[in-house]
Amino acid sequence: MRGYGLTVMMMASPVWATTQCPSQSGEKSSGFMFAGWAVLVLFLIIGIVLMRFTARSTQHWRPAKRAAALLLGIGVMLGVWIGGFLVFLSAFVLVC
Repeated sequence: MRGYGLTVMMMASPVWATTQCPSQSGEKSSGFMFAGWAVLVLFLIIGIVLMRFTARSTQHWRPAKRAAALLLGIGVMLGVWIGGFLVFLSAFVLVC
């Protein structure tokens, strides 16, 4: 029974995200959308810089230890990218 409630909540959340904005909300300004894209690009750059830092700082490590660190760095980079995309969606795209 607990899984059923969780499933219903997961299915209902997209409905709230796609409801129409009230007519008085108007269009988003170009400056607002520029800020949103800037935030997204910033998170992408941060992820790349973190991965590059990980690769450079582990350059002289043993291969097995370096592979583990690089895999962890890839996971962190992807986490930062996903976090940036979620911030972009929730703060700039799916707002009225």
